[in-house]
Amino acid sequence: MRKNLMGVDRPFGVVDADGHISDTIEDVRPFIDGQYRDYRFRLGAGDGFDTNMGGRLGAVAKNADHWLEALELGRMERAVLYPTGGLGYGLVADSDAAVAICGGYNRYFDETFHKQTDRLHGVACLPIQNIDEAINELRSAKKMGFVAGMLPAMAHGAVLGDDRYFPLYEEAERLGIALAVHSATQGLDQVGADAYDKFIAVHTYTFPASMMRQFTSVVFAGVAERFPHLRLGWMESGCTWLPFWLDRMDSEWAKRGDVEAPRLSMRPSEAIRQAPWYFHAEADESQLPIAVDVLGADKLFYASDWPHWDHEYPVSLDEVLNRGDVSSDDKRLIARENALKLYGMPLG
Repeated sequence: MRKNLMGVDRPFGVVDADGHISDTIEDVRPFIDGQYRDYRFRLGAGDGFDTNMGGRLGAVAKNADHWLEALELGRMERAVLYPTGGLGYGLVADSDAAVAICGGYNRYFDETFHKQTDRLHGVACLPIQNIDEAINELRSAKKMGFVAGMLPAMAHGAVLGDDRYFPLYEEAERLGIALAVHSATQGLDQVGADAYDKFIAVHTYTFPASMMRQFTSVVFAGVAERFPHLRLGWMESGCTWLPFWLDRMDSEWAKRGDVEAPRLSMRPSEAIRQAPWYFHAEADESQLPIAVDVLGADKLFYASDWPHWDHEYPVSLDEVLNRGDVSSDDKRLIARENALKLYGMPLG
């Protein structure tokens, strides 16, 4: 049984459900096909801040070796990796360009990470600006070994409960591959954060606000009931907002649901408990035991967010494993088994 720097035992193999790579469009460009290889675009106001404070915060993960070193630092078994620059691809206005860029990212990741080790698993970028092409990309990603497709919380088009996305959900359910909604700070105007002039306010507000916006849409649209086997991840916004938000949604549904949410036949909280949906449990959330009581520990997962500026890995992992207010069985669910279930990987 190995120990981390802080001396907390690793009684089981830990799985990181949401790490990141340090991708830029320049990394992806050689893998983009055709006329869009030289396409230039701006991601919006979220890129106008010094997020890592002059390089003092965060790290870099440009290749598999960087991430394998990180796994050893925290004594983790494996990690599921999301993009960094790619978090903004949902804001590419030209849908044909979005198709080319997302395909390029997925080929880039496959070559740079998948083909170097079986301990690092990718989440594919999907061009949700064009649902038919997003479905094609999801099929291709499944064949390449990606364990999920990403739905950016900030994106052009309708909120994710709109019917236009249902064919993508249907195909993901048929393929047995997860989809994951990931928050970001690009597209600040979508949640009214474009008036902030300091990143501390942008980051504090935008991540949960963008997640609540999409979660509300998807739940009231009845997605959990219409696609009961669709595995959905809700990434990087914590989980302790959910008890409050589900109470509010339950109250609204009781008054107006029969007219304005007719596809949802039960209280939102009941629908979520039954659905194979999973949520990020932040290590330092003081109300985590309440979220466990309301949602069940089988809904929550650990994520490092390494190498982003705000990561606290490996300390965050030790904090989860050393908590006195979470049972040993629940820690195993949060730090290992739920991530494997979300991404359809064997529990053994």
